[in-house]
Amino acid sequence: VFRTNDSSKTTQLVRSSSMAQELLYLENAWVVDQAILSEDDRVVVVRFGDDSDWTCMQMDETLSKIAPKVKYFAVVYLVDISQVRDFNEMYELYDPFAVMFFFRNKHIMVDNNNKITWAITDEQELIDIIETVYRGARKGRLEVKSTGIERTPCRILTPPSTGAPMEMLRRPIPLWKHLKILTDNLYVEDALLLYEITNQSTSSTRWTVPENPEEFEVFHRLGVFNFKAKRYAQANAIFKTIIQTFPNRSEEDDVVETPREIEYKDFTYMCLYRTLQKTNKLREAYEALTHVRGQTFHYQKQNAIMLLDWQNNEEPLRLAVPEHCDDELPDENNHRKCDSSLGPVMSVLLKGKGDAMLVKRFSDQFLGTERSDVFLWLKSIEAVGKRNIDEAIACLKKIPHKNPRVLTAMAHLHWKAGEEDEARRLLRTAHANDPLWIDLMDLLACLSFQERFRNSAQYESLIEELANTLNTEWPHRVETYVVNGLHIHSTDLDMALEYTVRVLDCLPHDSDKLVYVSVLHSYCSRQKYLKDNGLDFMRERSLRNGTVQQDSSEADDEEVDEEADDEEVDEEADDEEVDEEADDEEVVEGEADDEEVVEGEADDEEVVEGEADDEEVEEGDE
Repeated sequence: VFRTNDSSKTTQLVRSSSMAQELLYLENAWVVDQAILSEDDRVVVVRFGDDSDWTCMQMDETLSKIAPKVKYFAVVYLVDISQVRDFNEMYELYDPFAVMFFFRNKHIMVDNNNKITWAITDEQELIDIIETVYRGARKGRLEVKSTGIERTPCRILTPPSTGAPMEMLRRPIPLWKHLKILTDNLYVEDALLLYEITNQSTSSTRWTVPENPEEFEVFHRLGVFNFKAKRYAQANAIFKTIIQTFPNRSEEDDVVETPREIEYKDFTYMCLYRTLQKTNKLREAYEALTHVRGQTFHYQKQNAIMLLDWQNNEEPLRLAVPEHCDDELPDENNHRKCDSSLGPVMSVLLKGKGDAMLVKRFSDQFLGTERSDVFLWLKSIEAVGKRNIDEAIACLKKIPHKNPRVLTAMAHLHWKAGEEDEARRLLRTAHANDPLWIDLMDLLACLSFQERFRNSAQYESLIEELANTLNTEWPHRVETYVVNGLHIHSTDLDMALEYTVRVLDCLPHDSDKLVYVSVLHSYCSRQKYLKDNGLDFMRERSLRNGTVQQDSSEADDEEVDEEADDEEVDEEADDEEVDEEADDEEVVEGEADDEEVVEGEADDEEVVEGEADDEEVEEGDE
């Protein structure tokens, strides 16, 4: 959105039709001028034409396909000449369409032509033309030749799909020469990753300015690349480090600076302003603009002051639009990557298609400790491609320095392996070493959120600290929105849900962040549902616990009753046994009595027999 103090000039960029869905339309002449003037380090590609023309549609389709691939050194806009007629006579726009190139408010000609009026269907051809325009314009040329495109003197990698081995440099070169090759070819992610994994410092914001002028220029480009990759804290640290090297001269000194020196300083201060403006540090951004003195950036300075005035009157939340930053390196256009680029090598290793000596051949292009760092990093990537997480972690542990890039890579592997405690420990170490580090800080907040019941005070303070730091340094990043949702979910569920919805809208479908962002969204939605229905989550949980306890007590009572019944049954059984034993004893005693009676009767019979014998004796005597 371009705005001025005059409300009549407030306009907005809108998306085009489905064929050019990734491109932006400029709706009036003032917006066209602002789009050309606002870019200082990228080529502005403007397509003037009639949207209804078939050849124009073909060109728009090609532009929409190559726009993401050239976004770091070119930006593409569309202008409908049937609605915006201010440039038809100025640029002689009589063809169905015309593609023109601008750099720092200067028109760049290609092959002595002011514009391209024929449809280009070959994407690579159009990318080469835009790249040639950028290289020539950076050197101050107003006309470039599309034939004989300038190339950096290095070997080109063979596409991985061909199966041919990748060619490497025959002799190793220092790290800064590798970085220069990458910066000359505008390989943003590759240059930043190579510098990060070989950075001996434990913090990403502690920089050592090289003394070599060529290396110093590469260092300045790394700051610009950090800004392009939306790593504003690192870019801010680099530009401030460079500004500290400027000689401290007072106004009384009679030292005359050359226009080149003034332009270089102004460019550095404008870069610092952009990083501060992106992080809503408006007061520091104003101060950076006060140091811009030359005429080269005078118009940009005035527009920047107007933008800061408007931004100062707006609410910060309205300006905070989540921006996703891809962790993986881009895999497109691999055949144009040079031998210093990590992107195609990592892509081949992750797919498991690299030969056995690929890692060694690539790392042999480096010197000193950087060779070991690159070798171990690529060996870990190769192990991940083979689904061997333990070996990948072991390779990263062998890297002598533990900067945030290495620590977060190890933490991510531990998290994938299900070792959440170790992942949380490594992420906390990375945050302690570098509080401005952004990658995977949302994962640290989620892991701390899961452990809040174990140590509530400790992890809540950690999440609060993360939220304060990210809101200050990274207000536009997706990670900030996730941490904010975790931080305020207990006090403002509606805002927490709004944060999660914004994150889910901008994340790709294959992102790892979807795992814990979806969990947070489900948790907040559940709590909001319970709150809207008059129930609190903890209350429902306590009710569930009370129900379980009641059920358990009833079960215990039933068990006690059953045990009492069993005891009564046992007692009855014992009584019956006693009765049976008593009966048996009585029977036995009765039988004994009967035997005694029988014996008595037998004795009586014997007595009778004795008496009978006596009578017989008496009879015999008689």
